[in-house]
Amino acid sequence: MTAGGRGINVSAVLSNLGLKSTTLGFIAGFCAKSDYQYALSLAVCAGSATAFSQSLASAEEIMRLM
Repeated sequence: MTAGGRGINVSAVLSNLGLKSTTLGFIAGFCAKSDYQYALSLAVCAGSATAFSQSLASAEEIMRLM
């Protein structure tokens, strides 16, 4: 399986340059319910939870905001 898209491509280039990066995607939110609004809500909650965390928010922190 090969991933694609701008975020993945940028992350791959950074990796090739020896830099660390994290790429996040919310396709799982859409795949879980086939609902774009749910996927957007998941993305917003993930961003909000992460803004108040020392690092990336955990799944539990994200789901508390849903």
